[in-house]
Amino acid sequence: EIFSNGAAPYAGVGSNNIVARKVITGDRLKFSDDTPEEFAELITNCVWNGDADIRCSIQQAMLWMDRNILRLVGSDTASVHTSMGATATASNRGSGDRSSRRSITADNKNSNRRSKKSGRG
Repeated sequence: EIFSNGAAPYAGVGSNNIVARKVITGDRLKFSDDTPEEFAELITNCVWNGDADIRCSIQQAMLWMDRNILRLVGSDTASVHTSMGATATASNRGSGDRSSRRSITADNKNSNRRSKKSGRG
C-alpha cells in the first residue's frame, strides 16, 4: 500500500480465503516500479520470509523504515510522522544502509534462538 498510492492489496481477487491461499502458497504482490529496491528487499527477504528464524518482526521492520524512509523517498521534509506517533527526522537521512536489513535479520535470528532455548517460542 505504501508504494501503490494506497491501493488495496489483492484488490478484486475475491474472498479473504482466496487471498490467504495465495499468500500461503507464496503468491506475493508485485512491487510498483517506483518502489525503492532496498524497501522491496526488506519486505521480500525479511518480512515475507517463510523461515521464522530469518523473518523479522513488524517492530524490526518499522525500526528499519523509521531509519531509512527519508533517504528512500528522497524527501527534503524536516520530519515524517508515522501512524504510530514516531518521528523520523531529516537528520536520520543516510543513517541506514544495506547492512541494516542484514542486521535486522541477524538480530531476529539471535532473538528467536534465545526464545527457543528458554522455551518461549
